[in-house]
Amino acid sequence: MKFYLKTLLPALLAIHCSGYAQTLASKNQLFGVGNNSFSIEFVDVKNSYSLPDTIGNPERFIGYLNYGYRIGKYEISRDQISKASAQSGVSFNQADMSTYSGNGPDKPCTGLSWVDAAQFVNVLNTLHGYPAAYKINTAGGFELWQSSDSGFNSANPYRNSKARYVLPSEDEWYKAAYFDTNGVTTITYNNMQYSSPGSWWNFPNISDLAPQSSAGGSVGAVYDQFGPSDVQDCGELSFSGTMGQGGNVWEWMETGYDLVNDDPQKNRIIRGGSFKSQNSQDMSNVIAYDVNPLNSVNDLGFRVVDLVPRTGSYGDFNYEINTDLTECSIVSYNGFGGQVTIPSFILGVPVRTIANRCFSGNTAITSVIIPDGITTIGSYAFSGCSNLVSVQLPETLISIENCGFGYCRKLTTINIPSSVTFIGSEAFAATAIYSITIPNGITTITHNMLQECPNLSSVILPSSITTIEFGAFQVCTSLKTINLPPNLSSIGDYAFNMSGLTSLTVPSSVTSFGWLCFASCQSLKEIIFYGSPPSFSWGLFQDITSNLQPRIFYDPSQVGWSSSYAGKTTYPIGTKTLSIAYLNSCGTVTVSPVQTYYSQGDVVSLQAQPEPGFVFISWTGDLISLNPSETLIMDGDKVINANFQQDINDTDGDGLSNYEEIKVYFSDPFNIDSNGDSVPDGVMVNLGYSPLLNCAPLINYLLSNMLNNGTPLYNQILNEGINEVISAPNNYNLYTTSQIHNLGLGGIVLDRSSNGELILHYEILQSTDLQNWTPLQSYDLPITNAPSDKMFLRVQAVGQ
Repeated sequence: MKFYLKTLLPALLAIHCSGYAQTLASKNQLFGVGNNSFSIEFVDVKNSYSLPDTIGNPERFIGYLNYGYRIGKYEISRDQISKASAQSGVSFNQADMSTYSGNGPDKPCTGLSWVDAAQFVNVLNTLHGYPAAYKINTAGGFELWQSSDSGFNSANPYRNSKARYVLPSEDEWYKAAYFDTNGVTTITYNNMQYSSPGSWWNFPNISDLAPQSSAGGSVGAVYDQFGPSDVQDCGELSFSGTMGQGGNVWEWMETGYDLVNDDPQKNRIIRGGSFKSQNSQDMSNVIAYDVNPLNSVNDLGFRVVDLVPRTGSYGDFNYEINTDLTECSIVSYNGFGGQVTIPSFILGVPVRTIANRCFSGNTAITSVIIPDGITTIGSYAFSGCSNLVSVQLPETLISIENCGFGYCRKLTTINIPSSVTFIGSEAFAATAIYSITIPNGITTITHNMLQECPNLSSVILPSSITTIEFGAFQVCTSLKTINLPPNLSSIGDYAFNMSGLTSLTVPSSVTSFGWLCFASCQSLKEIIFYGSPPSFSWGLFQDITSNLQPRIFYDPSQVGWSSSYAGKTTYPIGTKTLSIAYLNSCGTVTVSPVQTYYSQGDVVSLQAQPEPGFVFISWTGDLISLNPSETLIMDGDKVINANFQQDINDTDGDGLSNYEEIKVYFSDPFNIDSNGDSVPDGVMVNLGYSPLLNCAPLINYLLSNMLNNGTPLYNQILNEGINEVISAPNNYNLYTTSQIHNLGLGGIVLDRSSNGELILHYEILQSTDLQNWTPLQSYDLPITNAPSDKMFLRVQAVGQ
């Protein structure tokens, strides 16, 4: 055996000098089943980017690793070797330690060659379904992995890169024994100085002082003793939490003596000292020896490293573990849906993140339980999970990234833990949630965070909120009011666009509103401002159809206010306003006194006055009454409707309603014959003509009919009381003059002879131009059986 030194690797120039302290936790791994099953307890070795240690003369660098790993907390025991042999059928010849009282089941396994230790590691991989770490031929000899072999790694052909369990390299063993995450390491290379968090001890018990010799227990280390102690009782712990890396038995390294793993027969490094060591120097970080890999030594054992697969599947989940073994992410889900419970640990690594788009678009999951320990829900992690109804969030959660639960349209409840400090844009957009409480510490309601949540009626914002970004609450149609926090400074574009807001109180801290901030908020009746008027961009109240809404109330002690704000009338806080609307705009209301606003308790007189043709019906809104004359006490803002309708009464009895006479025909509703032409207004309307058309007949004539061109036809009143009625069908193009009824084709006269007979005199005229007419024929036609009493006769033309 010999002491050796190591030269600096050129890759050190690329060291990333960073490090951080981590809480260390042991991890038990079970191997096999039944009576021969056994477990190995591992501890984490993290802080992968710490600088290496410098040892020896000449100086060399050791312990630098760019990955985290686990190492056995204890040396492998005789019992673990026996049970592995029983399960695998592989024979392991342990040293007879009876001379040293070392054959107990919990004593360290000794007497195994390096090749035997490698075979034991292969058994561990096989029991957990991983490839063998070391290539052992059928004769039991060790060989290098070749480029044609799966898992070949040219940088280390001893170790298969796909194996999980391996013998520790010297760097892996050394870092577990001597590294401490506290302090700072500084090294100088090529006249350049490098520093990083973390420091190195000289002995594996968190000390630069040699431990005291001990036969066992937690104080000191087992060296210069009669025999080995049980593996779980052999000295103080290292910073990593390992026991026995100083004393008890020497331990095999995977690494060749010259630090290059290129020859299967090359001697292997051993470290740590043993119960046979005469002094503490063997436990020092500067001591390392080498031994033939086929040799069996009764104070030489080993421990195992777990490299932990960084990616893989675990139950229904695919995962990724970071390089330093500090956290695990769930990256996708392969299950059947329903209720899903996220695991807290995978391969002993705490699950911290549900990765971006992990469950995005999954329509099968209905509920999710997220356990304590998870800190981040990634962007779009559950976006579009259309049947997701409920989610249980942990108290450890810090961040819900963009669209984390966006468009989960059946998600009705969400309880955000107080630990959350960030909620991303669209995090809960288009969900069915009814209420949400934002935790204190969050400063921004990010853009579109809660847009299109139709059920959202309650939002509680903490005092830490300073900004509401664009679209945060737009189209939240059930959101009637929201208490804005006292430190809020700006409200962005579209923030409450098309929401159901009815009222809003704006704290004095608010200085600006964005574009279309309250556009289309048709129910927004009032906004109360306690500070100076905030600046606003275009369309603050765009598309609010009522000119009276919202009413703007302001603190008169604040400067900058005028009679209007963004096109809306302003009122001092505490005053009351009266708004009157008119049904059908067919009346007016006289208000006394007329004021822009009123004080609490003021009495206002109201008189409804309908327009002609209409009647007052009622008051509705904040005043219910049928009386057109009312008084109103201003004990709050009042919105009143004065309701009018058409007057359907017929005061003059002419068959036309008062509304028709005034608004349609412009006649007198109190006079049956508005123009005094002896023709009732209703008769004229029934004939299809205005009642104001003057159709008064000559003496001894009455109106008979109207032609299509508006020409009236009359009948003569004879002395005998027989009325002559002339009918003029359109196809005869007949016309009438005054005394002689000129029908256009001739004259017609009805006379009574001396003997009392009625004679119809008529003549036929002719014309070539419808202007000049000459007689053609004339006739006298006695009318037989004519009544002598007063009856009506009609002379009408027949034929075509």
